[in-house]
Amino acid sequence: MKKLALAALAVLLLCACASPALAEWQDRYLSQDSAVFDRAFAQEALKLSTLIYYRDQQAAYMRKAGFNTVGYWNFHRPAGDTRHICAYYVYQKALPDGRTAVLILIRGTGDDEWALNMDVMPSGNYDLPYAENFTLAAQDILDTQAAYLDSLADPVFLVSGHSRGAACANILGKMLTDRYGAQRVYAYTFATPRTVRGEYPAYANIFNVINPTDYITMLPLPQWGFARYGVDVILPVVGASEQQLSAVQADFAQELGNWGTFQVFKEGDRIPTAFVAAIAEFSPTVRDAYQTRHSLLCPGLAQPDEDGMTGSEFLMRLSTAILGQQTAQLILDISALKAKETDFDPILNVLTSAAFSGELNALTMAHMPGMYAAWLSVME
Repeated sequence: MKKLALAALAVLLLCACASPALAEWQDRYLSQDSAVFDRAFAQEALKLSTLIYYRDQQAAYMRKAGFNTVGYWNFHRPAGDTRHICAYYVYQKALPDGRTAVLILIRGTGDDEWALNMDVMPSGNYDLPYAENFTLAAQDILDTQAAYLDSLADPVFLVSGHSRGAACANILGKMLTDRYGAQRVYAYTFATPRTVRGEYPAYANIFNVINPTDYITMLPLPQWGFARYGVDVILPVVGASEQQLSAVQADFAQELGNWGTFQVFKEGDRIPTAFVAAIAEFSPTVRDAYQTRHSLLCPGLAQPDEDGMTGSEFLMRLSTAILGQQTAQLILDISALKAKETDFDPILNVLTSAAFSGELNALTMAHMPGMYAAWLSVME
């Protein structure tokens, strides 16, 4: 309760002040070259992507900046709703030069969306050149907003989101760029999963801010050929100086979205990289991840009369515990699964090593928006 009260106080203090950065949008941010990364713009976009978890405060913040709420969608899912959609807000503001600034801010994973994140190819077509789940969510936004977008004479867009919202924003940024041109679209995404594979245009106006120790940014697996639209901007986490680390820790304590105890990996990206490599061992292809059932009693495939578990189901179970900060449950799950030798042992060994070194929490914290904000603050 104390943590929530402090977070609420921080949001209220944030909203009580006019935002110099927001005021600059009409003068600088939305008039500059969309293909040039602007750290201050990225910080503002991340703030908005974090405030979406505090909806009333976000609305107050945007009103102070002169933005009107166009609407919000998909924040309340009916029980059993498995549609591939994202929750999001749309704001707009008339700019002095006659253009209309449109902000599409997409929320990260809701409590009932963990399984949807892992359902990369819901159609069962494992050869698609894109992450189908996130693409469907981005297309839903474009389709839902079609009439509104068609009514705009001279729009300019900011699209942003964190985690699940980042994956959707990455693809929506691509779709809007294809429709309106790169100079009208600014896309800043954070902790972005991989969204596409194969050959595609550069999309230099889409910036994906990546913590190289955040394993979510390594999913769907690079071993499956997945990357992201646009340009990856890598935070200076690996090889950071003691001075940088001290500054990041101090800033993290002040950031929204600092949901947990500050911790970084002692050996850079070794543990998260090993974590992802271990996933690839039992799921070398997308099809394997969803169709191959592994035994929970011994190495090899599950027998016809045995439930077993697919790689996708296994990763969902782990990720739900890791990102849900259910450390005690995660340790219990690891212990239970390690009671027998199975195909999942390599990834369980990585997690056991992280637990013994006291770094299990770092898997969680590397993904938090507050951690991204803190590292952005020391980025040159």
